[in-house]
Amino acid sequence: MELWTSIRTIVRRWYVVIPCVAITAFVAVQLAGGVKPQYKAEGTVVFLRPLGGSDASVAPGNPWQTVDYSLNQFALLMGQAADSPAFRSESARPAAAPRSR
Repeated sequence: MELWTSIRTIVRRWYVVIPCVAITAFVAVQLAGGVKPQYKAEGTVVFLRPLGGSDASVAPGNPWQTVDYSLNQFALLMGQAADSPAFRSESARPAAAPRSR
């Protein structure tokens, strides 16, 4: 019953409702257009040894059992390479469009 009362009131006062909706829509479009998008990406990399390694104590098939501290130097070098200006300029460049075959 209250829904129909509200609808009747809105229809009866259309000359107030329509300008208010139009002004609200205009302000919303203006505010949405003025906001600049801001993007941030983060990632994590886990380096695993190849499963065919010389360590016989680890059962084959589960790569997470092969995580050890011997890869720390490799991870450090990869982090330094990713932090270099050449890597940053290359990764900031837009990706090329895929080639059609």
